[in-house]
Amino acid sequence: FTERPRQASKVIDALLSSPQWGNKIAKDARGAKVGAVGHSAGGYTVLALGGAVADMNQLHAHCKQATDDLTFCTTGDTQSTSQDAGIPGPNVADTRIRALAALAPVGAVFSDISLKAMRIPSLVMVSEKDTWLPTRHHGEPLKRNMAGVDYRIVPNATHFAFMNTPNVPIATKDGDIGKDLPGFNRAAFQGRLGSDLITFFDAQLK
Repeated sequence: FTERPRQASKVIDALLSSPQWGNKIAKDARGAKVGAVGHSAGGYTVLALGGAVADMNQLHAHCKQATDDLTFCTTGDTQSTSQDAGIPGPNVADTRIRALAALAPVGAVFSDISLKAMRIPSLVMVSEKDTWLPTRHHGEPLKRNMAGVDYRIVPNATHFAFMNTPNVPIATKDGDIGKDLPGFNRAAFQGRLGSDLITFFDAQLK
């Protein structure tokens, strides 16, 4: 929850200072025009970079009672420890980021107060049939608390709809990454997704 956003900030540092890339990044009086997009834990990352703050107390309480969010709540850092009990997560916001897009993001971990304080233009897209990160736990808190968020539900999509279809089966505890529900066309959706993301960032950064 801490290192992912910090690593992304280091990537921005490297790009802005790079002789090869630094002068190709558009700038204005405020500095570089930076946008961030991420899926799943990457969605968590860009929201944290935008100012949302993880609350470990809230996360542990959620995972004790959310019986329909077991896939997420049995994964890695969601498990409670005596070391982090009662300790809020750090603020790892990166003010260079002007706009963000979070795709099927981890959302249950963020404090409502920090979400309400966010002012960065944000696009949040969630999958209607997401069983890895159920929308009612991970998407709806963002819709409810983020002022002015562009919130969209992708019909009949699962959590993996935002990922390229792999050439071989990749099993997870939530099913094969490459499998879609009947009637969902991943290739067609991703074509629209690419266009939607470009439109969103162009509107915010140009």
